[in-house]
Amino acid sequence: MGQSTSQDAPPPPAQTRIAPPPRSVRDVYWRILQSEDRPTLSGEIQRQMRDQITGLDEDQRDPQADFFRRHLLRQDPPLLISRATTLGELSRMGARLSIDYVTHTPSPFFLASEAAQVTIDELGDYDGPDGLEQLLEGCASDEKERVRTYVQNALVVLHDQEHDELHALVLEASREATARLLARAEENLNRHDPFGEERRAAATRAAKKLTVDQLRIKLVELGQPYDGTKPVLVARYVARTTRHLPPPRPGPAAAGPPAAAKPRARSAKPAAKKPSRAKKPRAKKPARRRRSDSDDLADWLFSDE
Repeated sequence: MGQSTSQDAPPPPAQTRIAPPPRSVRDVYWRILQSEDRPTLSGEIQRQMRDQITGLDEDQRDPQADFFRRHLLRQDPPLLISRATTLGELSRMGARLSIDYVTHTPSPFFLASEAAQVTIDELGDYDGPDGLEQLLEGCASDEKERVRTYVQNALVVLHDQEHDELHALVLEASREATARLLARAEENLNRHDPFGEERRAAATRAAKKLTVDQLRIKLVELGQPYDGTKPVLVARYVARTTRHLPPPRPGPAAAGPPAAAKPRARSAKPAAKKPSRAKKPRAKKPARRRRSDSDDLADWLFSDE
């Protein structure tokens, strides 16, 4: 480690070490992607990794820090940073990795230390045995903070280079996690429904709710024939979508489709008579008297003619 002393002469340089080859992006992130409580977004995974390595929290709401992080990715010429870049090389980049754009000359004690030969890829958690806290133990406090900031900003550039590949790995890990959950659910269902009877019945009920056109569209998507009446289409669709289920419960072979039940004849019941209403007696009209010869004689006598 770099030891700061009051002597003017720098310490002898540390023995040159051969750094291990940098890991691939899959090797770097795959262990994190297997965790169930990991962040779901690629950017959040990388931000969490930067916090663990440097021990510094990135304030996403700080506009100055956010502007500088975006400025790091647009520098001309671009920053040449990889997982094989050492801490000593980062300290020599000076102002390009500093938010205040001030060049700080690294101390000869740090450059001569073994920590300056450690690559970004070798850094672990900040307070771990291979972390920055242990590597920078003998450095002055101001230089220690500068190196932590250099590493944090260098990781911003490096993570931007790895973002697309990490995004593909996140999708792959999500598909594998979904497949594991489905396999676990299928195992539980097989334990509670060993012959698939309940699942076949549920699939049949759902298929019967579809129209004939919807069933034919689904059968075409499954590469199945789509001719026939609705009962035929339902049976074909259920058989195709439930073929992964366990075989049905063994039993005697069915003699054939059950005959349609005849509708039960209604029992002949005497029609109930409606209660008759009591009719009111109608008043009789007086009988009409028939005309006689005397009536005709009276009409002639009293007529005006």
